[in-house]
Amino acid sequence: RQGIERANKSVMDAAKSLQAGTSIETASDDPVKASRLQRLQEFERDFTRFDRNRQLVKADLDSADNVLGDVHQLVTDARDIALSMAGDSPGPGIRGDAAETVRALVQQVIQLVNRQEASGKHLFTGLAEDQPALDDNGVYQGNEGSRDVEIGPGAHVTATLRGSDVFGPNNEVVSSMKELLAALEADDASATRASLDSLDVARQTVSVARTTVGGRLAMISDVADTSLSLQTQLGIEQSDLVAVDVAKVAPALSGAQTMLQAVVLTSRQILDQVGQTVGARVRIAP
Repeated sequence: RQGIERANKSVMDAAKSLQAGTSIETASDDPVKASRLQRLQEFERDFTRFDRNRQLVKADLDSADNVLGDVHQLVTDARDIALSMAGDSPGPGIRGDAAETVRALVQQVIQLVNRQEASGKHLFTGLAEDQPALDDNGVYQGNEGSRDVEIGPGAHVTATLRGSDVFGPNNEVVSSMKELLAALEADDASATRASLDSLDVARQTVSVARTTVGGRLAMISDVADTSLSLQTQLGIEQSDLVAVDVAKVAPALSGAQTMLQAVVLTSRQILDQVGQTVGARVRIAP
């Protein structure tokens, strides 16, 4: 009976490993492997968090890049107007008409940078993400704080954009366009020409901001590629840790079955012998 129980357990254990597809069902099966597997699962959760962070930051930075591209074009349009109005006599009322166009450009800049994201945040405000970057007069009302987000093991990226980085330390983007607007409204050729330098500074400021955003997006892409490689390695190691060695278990199962059959056969033979002995004793009993 004990032999049959042991042989039957061997068969069941081997079959169970093959069916479960894992060599570690409980920590007691292999404490060292179980500990490593737990650590790998923690790493996997970390990578899931990193993936989510990258997606959120990338969405904000992609949106910021698009807005900055539009703002750069609006500043360029304003500069083109300033250049065309820089002559001494563009004609009666021409600068006044141009002033209306520039005024509309200023409003477009304010509307663009104040646009609220689907997440409810405002870009270009530092850490003051709950309010628009500019007020109705184009005055910056954010702060200079920044928020870093972990996007990979030991890798962080700045997820916010400060006003000084986007509009210039003295809000040159808006002030240069307003400078041009005032010159056109005053029909002042000299002041119109002088605004060209300020508008060039404004364009450069926006260009640098776009370059900064592009660098952050490139970093996110690089970290994503590296993270994918690391996740693949983690998956391989996890599989190796829990994988059942079929080449090893299958013969063990076959051997256990053979042993069980042998034990059962032996038991039958013993029982037959016992039965024959008992029968013989019964027949010769007086």
